[in-house]
Amino acid sequence: MGVETSSTDRQDSPPAVRSVGIGRPFAWLAAGWRDLRANPIASLAYGLLFAIAGDLITIFAWRNGHFFIVATSGFFLVAPLLAGGLYEISRRL
Repeated sequence: MGVETSSTDRQDSPPAVRSVGIGRPFAWLAAGWRDLRANPIASLAYGLLFAIAGDLITIFAWRNGHFFIVATSGFFLVAPLLAGGLYEISRRL
């Protein structure tokens, strides 16, 4: 229990941040477009599902103002988990 750490043992440097090239986002968009063309039914079904879910949550939130923050935050928390299906489709291609 007598273990002591001095301030020289710790690393106080911030984590390294990698740079992203200016054209890299376009490569990501091209990869997404290839995935969409390779499996259009599943991709469009997911897009339609999320659009409808977003619309329903918006309608619900407008009609029940006291649930607005809860409904929108719930959608923002759950949507990335539901998008896992799209990630899996992309991984299998």
